[in-house]
Amino acid sequence: MSAWASALEQLAALDPAEFEPDDVTDETARRLASDAGVVRIIIGPDGLPLDVGHAQRTATAAIRRAVELRDVHCVFTGCRAPAAWCDVHHVIHWAHGGVTSCENGALLCERHHTAVHEGGFTVARDAGTSVWHTYRPDGSEVLIRGPSP
Repeated sequence: MSAWASALEQLAALDPAEFEPDDVTDETARRLASDAGVVRIIIGPDGLPLDVGHAQRTATAAIRRAVELRDVHCVFTGCRAPAAWCDVHHVIHWAHGGVTSCENGALLCERHHTAVHEGGFTVARDAGTSVWHTYRPDGSEVLIRGPSP
């Protein structure tokens, strides 16, 4: 079972009458929110909606195509999961002001998307290139060894 499905099951199992904010970790809430939309609804004094807003968080088809063209596969060091298996990840998290754009997008397979959101790993791209780096939670870079001589 994927981490996403596990988080949804965790929420579904909670009794709303007994729900406490600590029942869901901050990181689980952020991960679930990364696949959710936010809609603003303004309610009038009579309880009827006056205005409904919308926020764009997910990558548009055009942004996804551009990120796929640049990245080709999961950008986590050593992974070659094809673009079709990947999500467009916000390098600077959307909840922290990161914009939905090619510049702020990175292809990550489900396993590595979870490693970034839940495990503390980060990915960063050399500006103006398609060269990606992966960093452990302690800040050290994940490197791949070449063949032994």
